[in-house]
Amino acid sequence: MPWKRIFWLVLITALAAFTLAYTSPAFTHITDIDSAIFQYAGRGILQGQLPYRDLYDHKPPAIFYLDALGLALGGGSRWGIWTLEVLSLTAAGALCALYLRRFFGKVPTIIATAAFLLNLTFFHQGGNLTEEYALPFQFGALLCLAWWSSGRRPRLSAFALGACVAAASTFKQPLGALAVSIGLFILLETLEKRDMRRLLPAVLWAGLGFTAVWAGWFAFFAFSGALPEFWEAAFAYNFALSGISTVRRLQALGRALVTLFNTAPFFMLSLLAWLAALPFLLLNDQGLHKLVTARWLGWLFLLMGALSVYNGIFRRGLTPYPAEMFGARQVMEIILGAALLLLGAVWLRSHLPEKLSTRLHALREKSHTPLRLPLLVAAIDLPVQLVMISLSGNNFGHYFMAALPSLTVLCAFFFWSLLNLPHKRQAAVWAAVLALPVLLVGAGAGIQKDRVSEDRYTRLLAQYVQSVTRPDETIFYWGNLVPLYIESQRQSPSCFYFTDPLFLKGYTSRQHTAHFLRELQSAPPALIISSAGVERPLILRDDPADCASLADMQTVQALAAEQFHTTKFFIPEGMPEVYAWICANYTAEEVVLSEKDNWVKTFYHYTPERQARSQTDAP
Repeated sequence: MPWKRIFWLVLITALAAFTLAYTSPAFTHITDIDSAIFQYAGRGILQGQLPYRDLYDHKPPAIFYLDALGLALGGGSRWGIWTLEVLSLTAAGALCALYLRRFFGKVPTIIATAAFLLNLTFFHQGGNLTEEYALPFQFGALLCLAWWSSGRRPRLSAFALGACVAAASTFKQPLGALAVSIGLFILLETLEKRDMRRLLPAVLWAGLGFTAVWAGWFAFFAFSGALPEFWEAAFAYNFALSGISTVRRLQALGRALVTLFNTAPFFMLSLLAWLAALPFLLLNDQGLHKLVTARWLGWLFLLMGALSVYNGIFRRGLTPYPAEMFGARQVMEIILGAALLLLGAVWLRSHLPEKLSTRLHALREKSHTPLRLPLLVAAIDLPVQLVMISLSGNNFGHYFMAALPSLTVLCAFFFWSLLNLPHKRQAAVWAAVLALPVLLVGAGAGIQKDRVSEDRYTRLLAQYVQSVTRPDETIFYWGNLVPLYIESQRQSPSCFYFTDPLFLKGYTSRQHTAHFLRELQSAPPALIISSAGVERPLILRDDPADCASLADMQTVQALAAEQFHTTKFFIPEGMPEVYAWICANYTAEEVVLSEKDNWVKTFYHYTPERQARSQTDAP
C-alpha cells in the first residue's frame, strides 16, 4: 500500500477514534438503553442462547452477533465492542473518501470526509447502534454503483452492490432504503440509453447479492428451529410499529427537516446543496434534460393522479370511506390527485414539454456532467431517508445517521461548486472560510462529549440488586432499563428482558403474554423491579386475598383508569393473568436508594408463600 494511502487511512482512523472516544468504557461507564439491549443479546449468544427464541428484540440479527463478536474479542469487556465501532467508522470514512474522490477531486473529498466523521457526533447517541454499523455498507453500495456505471466488472459490482444494501438492512430494515435511489438511477440510465440488455443483468446480479445475504440468515434460523420467532420479531413487530397515521408521519417528516437544518453548519450547507443539485443537473446534463421534458411523463402524472384520488375516496377495493373516517388525509390525497391529473392532461395536450425543453436548452451550460451519478442518487436518497427516519413517528437522533452518506455527497458538491468559480483564489478563500465552521463545530461538539459519565441511578439500582440476590438468581425489570442487567450481572428468566414488546397495540396478543407467564412461572425471578407507567402498566393489589380478582380484564382496566387518571393505556389479552400471578407471589418493598436525591424505588421480592399465608391468617 502506498505511503500516501497509509497516511490517509491513519488520519481517518484518528478522526473516527476522536469522534467515538466519549463512548469508550474509559468515559462512558454505563451504556444507553439501546446499546445495552444489543450487548445483553450478545452476551446471551456467547452463553448459547438464540436471538428471538431466547432473546426477544425486533432488530434484525446482525447487531446481536456483532456485539457477541465484540464481547468475545474483549474478553467480556465493552472495549471489544468499541474497537469494532472504530473499525466500522474507519471503513465508512475510507469508502466515503474513495467514492467522493472519483467525482469531486481531492480538496472537496478531504473536507466532506472529515466533516462526515466529525459531525457524526451530533447524532451518535451513546454508540453501538445499528445506524453506525450500516454506514460502511451504505458507502460500499455507492462505490459499487460507481464501478458498475463505469463498466468495471459489472456483474461483480452489481452483486456486491446488492450484498452491501442487504448487509445494511440486516442491522435495521429501513437502512436498506438506499436501494430506492440506486434503483431509480439505474432505471433512468436505462430509459435514457434504451439499453434493456444492461438493466436486466444489473437487476439480476444485484438481486442475487441481496438474496444471498438474507437467505443466509433465514437458513441459519430455520436450521436452528427458530424461523417463526425470527419472522415474527424482526418483521411482524416492525410492521406494527410503523403503523401510524399519515398526519403523524408528515409531522415527523417536518421535524426531521427542522432538526437537520438547525443542528450544525455541515447539515445546513448540505441541505442547501440539495436544493441546488437538481437545477445544476438540468443545466449541465442533456440526458436528464430530455428525460424531464419527455411527453410520456404526462401518462405517469395521470397514473399517479388516479391512484391518489382512488386512495382518497376508497378504503379498500371499491368500498368508500364512511363519513366519520373521511378526514384531512383523504382531502389532501384527492386534491393532490386532481392536480396531477390536470398536469398530466396539460402535459399531453399542450406544447408545455416543448417550451420547457427549449427554455432549458437555452440555459444549458454543458451537455454532460461527471457529477450526474453522485448528485442524482443523493438528491433522491435524502428525501427517501427522511421518510424512513419518520416512518415510526419517533425522530430519535441516531436515526439521522442513515442520511449521512447523501449529506456528505452534497457537502462535497457544495465545496466543489465553490472551488470551480471563475475567480480561483477568491473561491479558495471562501472554501477555506466556510470549511472552518463545518469542521470546527463538529470537533468542538466531540470535545465537549469527552468527559466521564455514569448513570448514578442505574449504578445504585445495580448495587442493591447485587446485595439482595445471588449471581445464579434471575431478576426482571418491568420497563426498559436493560443496562441494569449488564451492571448487576444478572439475567432475565424470560426471552422478554424488557417490556416494550409486551405492550404494543396491534401486535401483542395472548400468545405473547401466555409465553411470558409460563417463563416467569417456570423460573420465577428473585426480584422484580418496577418502572411501570401508563405505557406499560403493572397493576397489583396490596391485599393478597384480592390477587385472584386481577385475572379479570374489566377489574384491571378499572384499576388502571383509577391509578393513571386516564383511559389511554393498553393492556393486552392475557396480561391480567400475569398481574394475578405476580400479586400472589411477590411482596413489595420500598427502598430509599438515595436520600439526597429522594430516589425511592419499589422492589418485589419472590415470596411464593405470600397468598397461602394470607389465607391461613384469614378468620
